[in-house]
Amino acid sequence: MKARYAHIDIARGMGILLVVFGHNWIVSDTKTDLFNVIYSFHMPFFFFLSGLFFRHTDSLAQLSFNKFDSLLKPYFVTMILFGIAVALAKPLDFGEYVARVLHSTGGSLRTLYGDENGMTSYWSPLWFLTHLFLLTLVAWLGITAFEKLQLGTRPRVAFMASFFMLGAVAMNQDWIRSLSFPGDQYEFKGLPFSLDLLPVTLGFFLLGYWLREKVFNFSPSISLLLGALAIFAVCHYAFNATMDLNKRLYDDVVITTLEALCGIYITLAVAHVLGRGKPVLAKAFSYIGEASLLILIFHAFIQNKSYYLLDTKLGIGGMPAGLISFALACALPIALYYIVERVRLFALFFLPIKNHWPLRKPQMAGGISSGANSSGGRS
Repeated sequence: MKARYAHIDIARGMGILLVVFGHNWIVSDTKTDLFNVIYSFHMPFFFFLSGLFFRHTDSLAQLSFNKFDSLLKPYFVTMILFGIAVALAKPLDFGEYVARVLHSTGGSLRTLYGDENGMTSYWSPLWFLTHLFLLTLVAWLGITAFEKLQLGTRPRVAFMASFFMLGAVAMNQDWIRSLSFPGDQYEFKGLPFSLDLLPVTLGFFLLGYWLREKVFNFSPSISLLLGALAIFAVCHYAFNATMDLNKRLYDDVVITTLEALCGIYITLAVAHVLGRGKPVLAKAFSYIGEASLLILIFHAFIQNKSYYLLDTKLGIGGMPAGLISFALACALPIALYYIVERVRLFALFFLPIKNHWPLRKPQMAGGISSGANSSGGRS
């Protein structure tokens, strides 16, 4: 971990912990103010981080291969393995399963498969992987167009702001579309690979790309931090606005966007402070960031299952079960990552080939933000 990037590694670790906690019973089922606070910035923050490490110098073909390797490969491997497990346990509607996997929005993956306990959201967070694949390709095309047209900073910002606002307003519309599969037709909310979210996610992604040098050399300003905290608090207290990209919710174009931008700055500032603290804490958050891909993939399954077992089998529910399931949803994927990065066959299926074949200690590009956007990736 390069010293100048320590705060980025830590911020990535903080971000994935917020994603996991956002899907925990304590937050998602109770829908308290904590839900609104976390959801107002945690996913924009990941798109912002992804933009930091985007390399426009790669060709479109090389970019497509890298993104398939780091994003789509682990997605399809997971879906294939889970499909096989389901088929061995009970009859599986193959056509519907394939249609939902190919459509790949939070809604289609949420109802991918429900067990006898009614749990259907194990794989919903994986919409982020397929959408980030699409997003990086569109970003490459957009940046190329900006450069060929020789647009200055102001025209670029004006265009992206208009595109962003249009997308935020349109997000609240009913995006119900049909997807045909041989012999059957299925209806899903949202466009394939969450294409309808592009105007909003592209805005946060390009913001990270354009500000990457400033963020890499980030040092928080006390006045800006206090201002961000004040705006963030006032927006939540006065308007109670938030967003949920997975469910196509964007409460207010201005207020919700302000919350997201302030949340990003606050998180970077906290990460910067942690990076200057005890090395053990910084290394812990950094390693969590490296393992963020596997945490994203498996946390919902572990968290939902463990909470259900604690509640029904051991009589432990509510807050205690929520905290235990959160700890397990973080710890077990981290342990799995420790194994995967050291076993060549597992690394081949879940980690970028360039970074892990032949097998070696992964560098900075291990997570779902930097790894997805380097040459080497509610949710």
